[in-house]
Amino acid sequence: MLTDFEIKARNTISEYNMLDGVNRIVIGFSGGADSVSLLYFLNDFIKKSELNIKIIPVHINHGLRGYESDRDEKFANYFCESIGLVLVREHIDIREISEMHKIGAEEAGRIERYKIFNKHANCSNNSKIAVAHTLSDNCETLIFNLTRGSGLQGACGIPPTRGNIIRPLINVTRDEVEEYCDLNNLDYVNDSTNFEREYTRNKIRLDVIPALKGINPSFEQAIGRLIVNLRQDNKILSDISSDLLKYSQTEKGYDISKIRSADISIRKRALAEIFFKTSGKTAECKHIKILEKIVELGQGAISVGVNKSLVCENNTLFLKDILHRSNFNKASAFRQVMRLGENFLTDIKINIIIKIISAHDYKKAQSDSGSLNSYFLDYEKLPDLCHFRFRNGGDKFAVPRRNITKTVKKLLNEYKIPTEKRENTLLLAHGSDVVWIEGIGVSAKYLPDDSTERVLSFSLIYT
Repeated sequence: MLTDFEIKARNTISEYNMLDGVNRIVIGFSGGADSVSLLYFLNDFIKKSELNIKIIPVHINHGLRGYESDRDEKFANYFCESIGLVLVREHIDIREISEMHKIGAEEAGRIERYKIFNKHANCSNNSKIAVAHTLSDNCETLIFNLTRGSGLQGACGIPPTRGNIIRPLINVTRDEVEEYCDLNNLDYVNDSTNFEREYTRNKIRLDVIPALKGINPSFEQAIGRLIVNLRQDNKILSDISSDLLKYSQTEKGYDISKIRSADISIRKRALAEIFFKTSGKTAECKHIKILEKIVELGQGAISVGVNKSLVCENNTLFLKDILHRSNFNKASAFRQVMRLGENFLTDIKINIIIKIISAHDYKKAQSDSGSLNSYFLDYEKLPDLCHFRFRNGGDKFAVPRRNITKTVKKLLNEYKIPTEKRENTLLLAHGSDVVWIEGIGVSAKYLPDDSTERVLSFSLIYT
């Protein structure tokens, strides 16, 4: 007789055709209860179904928990051997990666894990990556997203499939996972950091969800039904938004008059989709606000990366290379004094609007604008004479939040700016002291703080 775990996992695989045409499946295997149950179940299910699918369990040691990380790796290897599978072991330094890219360790870990999974999956065109997200994880994600003011997309939680990623346990609760492990005498390891309440998700798991289960013992199942309904609604709106983009697309970009005429909920979705297509990143509320303003005014620009901007000109929103300065002769030593008012850097076609604002207006501008093309400096800290120019040898920059100073050359290399574009990255500098770097931001030495009274604001518009 099948357990609830097996029934739900089988139904999920069938409903979403997760294993159709698959000949290779990479399984993220941490050694925790979720991944142990997933690996054991899939190995058993594939054998009993006589499917010709090769299983590749992959364990990634993030190097964050010392002895415990090594213990997990050893256990993962032992478990795989016990069921006749060969474990692939990978080692990464998440602290170094997160510092390099200026992102949190959790986000860095997620990005690197999927890079590694894809590396092993790409050996076959008919491969999938299986990860052990459960219904309990989905409940945590939904609550976490709601606390951040998420829209409908965030309320849809973790999808059962995305691209080549499958989640066979997405309708299984954590209690059902542990019951399945007990019934099959499956050992697993526990990550001690899962019980540290300084992490938001842990607070949700340890405190919020138990409280909600006290109100409704079937809370997780209720959330599961809610997520299914929201996904259906979200798909309809997404389809309408995609139709709007097709309707408004021109040879150069998008006709903003057509986008402007759409209902606000569809318009925002369309703009979010354009932002994602051009930047590769999910649009935040501040990005949508800027794009809404650009569409309303019929002009403006927003940076979508170090090398590009979404620009609105002649009723068209389009992607523009902001560092395409190949015609500029560096030997002419482009150099222009920064002055209040409006600068037009003719050689490189950038319009810069510079003004002084109060600390109060600065705080308001931060919350209202959020523009990736707007920057703020402590006016009193600035040297008397600063120039906009390109990089020189010996230029140095104080990196915010890292308490270190680096040469601009090393920093551009760290940010993986293409070699051919590094010489054309715009700087604001006083001698070799770099105040600001295009696409990176303001030096830690010149950032406003609690004592700042006057703030120098400058905004870039690429023409």
